[in-house]
Parts: sequence; structure tokens; C-alpha cells
Amino acid sequence: MRDTLKQYYMVICLLLVFAAVVVNTAWLSDDSYITLRTVRNMVTAHTLTYNLGERVQTYTHPLWMLILLVCHCFTREAYHTPIVISIVISLIAAGLVVSRAATSRAAAILALVVLILSKAFVDYSTSGLENPLTHLLVVGFWVAYSRRDPSPRQALVISLWAALAVLNRMDTILLFAPALLVAILQPVATPTRVARKLGAVALGFSPLILWLLFSTVYYGFPYPNTACAKLNTGVARSDLVRQGLAYLSNSIRMDPLTLPVIGAGILVAAFKRTAEQVSMALGILSYLAYTVAIGGDFMSGRFLSVPLIGSVILICASGYVTSKRALLPALAMALLIGLASPHAPIYSRWDAGLDMQIPDLIDEDGICDERLFYYRATGWLTADGIRRSPDLSWWSQKAAEYSGQPVVLQCVIGIYGYYIAPRSHIVDHCAALVDPLLARLPTRDVKSWRIGHFERIVPGGYLETLAGGSNTISDAALAQFYDRLSLITRGDVFTTDRFITIWKMNAGQYNALLRASSYVSSVP
Repeated sequence: MRDTLKQYYMVICLLLVFAAVVVNTAWLSDDSYITLRTVRNMVTAHTLTYNLGERVQTYTHPLWMLILLVCHCFTREAYHTPIVISIVISLIAAGLVVSRAATSRAAAILALVVLILSKAFVDYSTSGLENPLTHLLVVGFWVAYSRRDPSPRQALVISLWAALAVLNRMDTILLFAPALLVAILQPVATPTRVARKLGAVALGFSPLILWLLFSTVYYGFPYPNTACAKLNTGVARSDLVRQGLAYLSNSIRMDPLTLPVIGAGILVAAFKRTAEQVSMALGILSYLAYTVAIGGDFMSGRFLSVPLIGSVILICASGYVTSKRALLPALAMALLIGLASPHAPIYSRWDAGLDMQIPDLIDEDGICDERLFYYRATGWLTADGIRRSPDLSWWSQKAAEYSGQPVVLQCVIGIYGYYIAPRSHIVDHCAALVDPLLARLPTRDVKSWRIGHFERIVPGGYLETLAGGSNTISDAALAQFYDRLSLITRGDVFTTDRFITIWKMNAGQYNALLRASSYVSSVP
């Protein structure tokens, strides 16, 4: 009984430590301001767009965007709101792991220690991006999935959790696909049972289906423009895979605990060999393989926080860590690896990154410690306590230089874009995240690029086209393609011609025009 009480109090203390670490490291990333500009435009101009007058889905996380939008309607501010929401969601997620996923208090202690010491998980428990909400939805999915209820109702519940996670970020479907398949086919895959479960899955995925319909009608495409920009670069797959492996190598250097824990979770599932554990492990492996295949990301650890929470769940739900004897070796290993890293978030201070230069924060593969890079400006805490507002004066002063310009050619579009006047049309030539035409062109140089920053050549006459409204693009084939694209992104929403063009565009019937343009045909 005494050991049980000690473990109970230790869980409570560790939850408080986790809360303190997340608050101490809370920040906003540059990319979060891309979504925040869209949110502000919706509140002030009633258009769900980044650039006024051009319907382009520039955010990868519709559900997260909608939550920010609802909260922004009440708070009318873009700094404290996403940070507070992220902290609350992260605490709920951690609380559910220890109260609903862990099979013992010993497992809960191990889970919390890992979450506290994982740089990837702590860094992206805030940041203004969708990670905290994805963490929560993964935990919710597991809690529902682990009940082993073979009924269609269970299929409906877990499908709803999965649909919300995919609505929050589309590539998370890889995490849930094996588990959904198991839920549909088990225990006996008779035609009647499968049909009923498929109907339940379809109903559970209705929020995602409704969003895809809305996105196709409003934006013209079911997927975000960011997916097109990052997956349509012309870079060889082998080069992307090498970059993806470099992303994992960066994690080992910067965050030596996260990848071993992910591997441990997969191994635990392999030994446990239950359908639930194995299917979740397969989902984690699929997500990791996808991350490597697309080259990872320029934000160190961002794409590893979700596999980490999945593996932590597998470990603490396995039943292997139920006593002090089983806890101590695993806990000692986690503490040894986690605390030995100089980058452990528990060591972070309010002045993190102030004494570091850009070469110290970005490695030779272009992967950046994004939190340290921006913490000096957007970190929530200072020596005097919580900031009243982020220190973005440098960005806002630079943005003021573009005041009055109808078209602004810019490379870093998050904070800059937020402070540039909404009436200015921003062209993002370094990543093409917010530009529908550049996102469909290959990168300027398929041999020299930085992951997440695939620079495009701006076609001749394109900036003049955006400024004047008439198509003056010099390349004839590309001009024809843009006529159809602009009908989708700028034309009246509910017209027959636009819907026909949407169908043809998504079916690839205009790709020949792209291939015929000099900007695509010249790429080796």
C-alpha cells in the first residue's frame, strides 16, 4: 500500500513537472503565423484565405485552424491564444496517457518521464502548430481501440477519432489504417459483419468527408496547397530518402531519447503480439517510412512527436511495466539517456537561444532547432514572467517596408506575412506554400535545395499578372494553365464552368500544359 501511494504521488508530481516544462518552453513557430493570418482574414474580411481574393488552402491542419478560429473570435489576439490552447491540450493528452492508457502507476511514471525528457514532444507540445491536438487524438483513438469491442459501434467510435486526426493532418491516416483494418475484419470477417462495420467507418469519417467536399468546392482541391508544394518538387526520391535518414540522424544528436523510445514501443508490440498492439506498431512504422520518403522536415523533431506518443502508449499499455522491479531498469535508462543530452527540455531557460548564431541552430542538412531559433522572439516566458506580446518588432518593421505594394515577393512568409498588410498579395517563391501556381512547378534546382524550402522560379510576367489582374505570363502553355487555375482560385464559387474546371484539374487533364511549359520541360 505504501509503494502504491508513493507511486500515486509521484505520478501527480510528474504531471506538475510536465506542465512546468511545457509552460517554460512554450513558443510560436514562424509557420504557425501562416495559419494565423488566414484566421485573422476570416475574422476581419470573412474569407478563409491567406491572400485576399485568392482561395488557396495554405494550412495543413483544418481542425486545428478551426479551433484557433473559434477561439480567436472571442480573444481577438494571436499570441497567447494558440499557446494557452496548446498547453491545455497537451496536459489533457498527458493526463489521458497516465489515467486511461497506462495499465499501472509504474507505467504511468515511465511514460511521464519520457514525455518530459523528449525534446521533440516538449518542443511541439506548443509551437502554434497542430501537434498537440494530434497527440490528444492519438491517445483518444488508442483508449477507444483498446477496449476490444467487435461491434459496429466500436468501429464508429475509433473511426471518428481517426477521422478527426486525419482532419487535423492528412498524413496521419498512415497511423490508423492498420488498426482500422483490424477493427473491420475482426473477429470474423463475414460479409454481413464487414458491411455493417464499413457503414460505421463511413459514418465515423463523415467529418473528414464533409471537409473534403467543402475544400473541393471552396478551394478547388481536396488537399492543401502545402502538400502540392512539398510533394511536387521534381527532386529524386533517392535524394529525399537520404535527407529523411539525415532527419533521423539529427534526432539522435539533438534528442537521443525519442527515437530509441519509438523503437522500444515497436519492439514491445512485436513481443506482445496482440492485434491492437501490432496494428498500432505497423501504423507507426508506416508513418516513419513516409517521413523518411518525403525527406523529413526542416524542423528538428516535428514529425517524430506523434510516433513518440504512439510508442509511449504501446509501452505503458503493454503490461510489462507493472512493478518497481520492472520500472527501475527502464526508468534508469530513460533518465540516463534523457538527462545526458544537453538539449533536454528540462534544462531550457527563458533566455534559450539568445547566445547562439544561425550556424549553431541549423545543421549541414538544413535541419533547424526551430524552437531555439524563434524562442528569443516568441517564447512565452522571460526573466520577468509571461510576455505581454511577442518581440516581433524586427519583423514588423521589415514588413512595413512593403506597405502599399500590391504584390510582395517574399521568402519567409509566416511572421512577415502576418504583419504585411492584408491587401498585399504575398508570393512565396522559397517554398510555394501559399501560391497555387508555383506549388505546381518543380524546384529551381533539383540538386541543391533545403528540405521544406524548395525554391521556385517565378515565371516571367507572373507578378505583373497578380498586380494587374490580366494574364501576362510570357510562357504560352503556362499562361493557359494559369487561366484555368485562376478560374478555380479566383472565379465565382458556384458556376458550372468552375466546377467543370475543378474536375478536369484534379483529374490531371491540364497537366499537359504544365509539361509543355519551359519551366517544367527544362527540368531533368
